[in-house]
Amino acid sequence: MLKKQRILKLKATFLAVVALCIVVVFSCNELNAESGAQFRKGPYLTYSGNNTEMTVLWQTDKTPERSEIVWGATTEYSDGSAVVRENDSGADEHQFLYTITGLAPHSTMYYQVRIDENRYDGSFNSAPYPATQSLSLYAMGDSRSNPGMFNTVISHVLDDAQDDPINRQTMLIHTGDIVDRGQEETYWDTEYYNRTYPTITSFLSEFPVMPAVGNHDLAGVNSPTGYRYLFGKYWPNPLYKAQDSYYYSFDYGPAHIAVVDQYTTDYTEGSAQYAWLENDLKQTNKRWKIVALHKPAWSAGAHENSVSTQRDLTPLFEKYGVHVVLQGHNHYYARCVVDDVQYVTVGGGGAPLYSPDPHYPNVVATSKSHSFTRFDIQGDSLEMHTKDVEGNEIDSFTMKESPEPRAGFIATTPYSKGGPQVNIFKYDGLPLSSFMALEKTLRGEFITQTGDINGDGYDEIAVTPGQGNSAPLALYKMDGTLLDSFYPFGATFSGGVNVLLSDLDNDGKDEIITVPLSAGGPNVRVYSYDGKARLVAWKMVYDEGFHGGVTLAAGDVDGDQKNELLTVPTSNGGPNVGIFSLKDTGLTADGYFFAYDKAFHGGVELKTAQLSSNGPHSIVTTPREGGASRLRVFTYTNNVARMDVDTSIYGVTFQGGVTVDIGDFDGDNLDEIVTAPATGGGPNVRMYEYNSNALELLDWTMAYNEGFHSGINLASGDLDYDGRAELIVAPRAGGPNVRAYDLHERALTLKDWFWAYAENFYGGVNVSVGKR
Repeated sequence: MLKKQRILKLKATFLAVVALCIVVVFSCNELNAESGAQFRKGPYLTYSGNNTEMTVLWQTDKTPERSEIVWGATTEYSDGSAVVRENDSGADEHQFLYTITGLAPHSTMYYQVRIDENRYDGSFNSAPYPATQSLSLYAMGDSRSNPGMFNTVISHVLDDAQDDPINRQTMLIHTGDIVDRGQEETYWDTEYYNRTYPTITSFLSEFPVMPAVGNHDLAGVNSPTGYRYLFGKYWPNPLYKAQDSYYYSFDYGPAHIAVVDQYTTDYTEGSAQYAWLENDLKQTNKRWKIVALHKPAWSAGAHENSVSTQRDLTPLFEKYGVHVVLQGHNHYYARCVVDDVQYVTVGGGGAPLYSPDPHYPNVVATSKSHSFTRFDIQGDSLEMHTKDVEGNEIDSFTMKESPEPRAGFIATTPYSKGGPQVNIFKYDGLPLSSFMALEKTLRGEFITQTGDINGDGYDEIAVTPGQGNSAPLALYKMDGTLLDSFYPFGATFSGGVNVLLSDLDNDGKDEIITVPLSAGGPNVRVYSYDGKARLVAWKMVYDEGFHGGVTLAAGDVDGDQKNELLTVPTSNGGPNVGIFSLKDTGLTADGYFFAYDKAFHGGVELKTAQLSSNGPHSIVTTPREGGASRLRVFTYTNNVARMDVDTSIYGVTFQGGVTVDIGDFDGDNLDEIVTAPATGGGPNVRMYEYNSNALELLDWTMAYNEGFHSGINLASGDLDYDGRAELIVAPRAGGPNVRAYDLHERALTLKDWFWAYAENFYGGVNVSVGKR
C-alpha cells in the first residue's frame, strides 16, 4: 500500500490538464493547481478509538469554493464521498475535519481530499480487531525545531514500514514537543506540517499520530483566538477526558495505551487525572499496557528525572502491570528498567540532540542520535527495536507476558448456500474478527473446528469446504491471520472435508485430523503443525469401497491418559464405531463395536464425555436420521464396549435424528449432555446429567419459535471464563440467529443472542467455540 501511495494517481481529465501546463505536481501524492485554495496543512490522520473509523483533517490558506473527501478500498474511491465544511473562516482557521465511518477493521482504505482544483491522495490501515494478537506500533518524540531532520527520521519510518506494509502501517505515538512554540501558528506551518518536505506530508497522510502534549507545545506569546491551546485545534480528539486537557486512552488490538497530560492539569495523587489513570489501568483487560507522557520518570540526564512522576505515577505503573512507559523531553534515546517496567525515552525525533549520561540510575542503554522506535507484539511476546538515521539498530529488547485467562470466542460459517466467511464473536455478539477463509466465490457449506495446534494456550481455527467445492483446508489465527493451507485429498477432490483438532500424542498441541465428508473413501489423515502442516499418519478406517463419509471424535476412552480417535460412518454405513491410537508406527486400531443394530444405516453422531470423576471418557452416540432418537452411552474397557444408557430422547416415534453436544455447564468438572432435533422436530433443546447409569433431565427450552423445524447445530465452551461452559445454539436454516445459554440453578437461561450474518440470510449457521 505504501508503494502505491508513491505512484502518482491521476484521472484522465487531470492528465489533459497537465498537457495544457495548467498544473504543477509537487509530490507523488499531490496534484496542485495554481488557482483556488491551497493546502496549508495535511491532510493528516488521527484515531478516535473506534476501529471502524478514521478521522482525516486538513487546513487551507483560504476558504475554498468546494472541499470534498472521497474514499474506497481502491483508488477508484467508490466507497463514499462527502462535502466538508470548514470549522471557522478566521485568518488562521480554514480547518476541515471528516471522520470516515463504517470501515472494516484491519483493512486498507484509500482516500483523496479535493479542495477546488487541488488533490491529495492518502491511505491508511484501519485499526485491528479487538482480539488481534499481533501488532506493530511506532514511537518518537521531540520533532520540534528542525523539520529537515524530522523529515529524515520520518523517511526511515516509512522505509521500515515498507518491509511489511499491511502490518506496520498502523500508527505513531508521539511523546510531545511536536513544535517549538505551540501557541504560535507559524511554528506549526514551518515545523511539523512543513509542506516543503513531501515525506513529512506523505507520512502524516498515511499514519495516524497519537500525541502526548509537551511543554513546547504550549509555549509562545500569541494566545490563539477561539482555542485555549493550538494543540487542541490540531488534535480535536473525542477521547480527551477533560476540556482543554489532553489525557486519554484507547485500545489498539492487543495493546492498551494511556496518554498522560503533565502540563495543562494536575496529574499527582488526588487529582482527577490521577483517579482516571488508576481506574483506566485497573479496568483494561488488554495483555499489553503502554503509557505515553512527555516529562520522563527515569531517563539519562539533561532534563532531570521528574520527581512528581516518580512519586505519584510509577507506583501505578508497577501496581497495574504497565509494560512500557514512552517518554520525551530529553533529545536522545535512553532506556531504563525499574521494577520490570521499561522506561523508554524516544526524544530523537528531530530537535537538537542532548548528551545522555549512561551512568544515571537504572539506565541500560543510551544513544545520542536521531532515531525512531518500533514495537512488535506477537501473542505473549513484545519486542522493541530502535534504529538511528544511519539505519543502525541502537537498542532492542524482548518481553514475555504469561498468558492471562481470557474469554472464549464463537466461530461461525454458513451451513449451506453461503460463502466461506468466518465471523468471530464474543458470546454477546461483539464482532472480534471476520475474514474470507477460502476463495470468496465459493458457495455451499463451510466447516470450522477450533483447537490449539501450536501449543500457545489459545485456539486456532481450521476451515474446510463442504460437499461440492474443491478447496483446501485452511488454518487461521482467530484474527484472520492465515497460518497454512493444504489439500488433504488432492486439489481436485470436491467431496468435502471433515476435520477434528485434538491432541492424540500428548505433546500439548492438537493434531489436525481429516477425512472425506462424502464421495471419498474412509481415508483418515493426521497432520501435526510446526509452522506448516505435516502428514504424520493415515489409515483406511473402513473398507476402501465405503464412500458414505466418516464422523470423528476424540477422547481418553481407555483411561491411558491419552486421547484416542473415534470414527463412525456418517451415512449409508452401519453404526460401526472404530477406536484408534496414534503411535510412532501410525494409526493403530484398538477395536470396533456397533452402537446400534448392524442393519441401521441412518448415520451416527459421536461424542466423548467425562461423566464420572475417576473413570475414562464415555462414548455418546445418537442417530443422525431415524433410529427412534435413541441416545446411548458406552464405557470402553479392555477393548469391549459396555452400554450404560439407552434412552429415546424425543420418543420412539421421532425419526428426525438427534444432534448432541457435551460440556461442563455447572462447573462440577463433569460433563452434561445436550441434545436437539437434527431435522423435522421443533427447537427443543434438552440438557441431561449422568447419574448412576441413567440420564436426569436438568432443563429444556424452546430455542426458537415452536414452529421452527429446520434443525439445530450445537457447540459449547467457557466463553466468559467463569469455570462453566456456555451452550451455543444455531439454526440449520432460517435467519442466522445464534443464541448463548447458561445453566443457572439447574435452569437454561438465555445469556445473549446475535445475528451471525445479515438477517435475510437463510442458509443456516455452523458454530464452534474456542479459547482466546
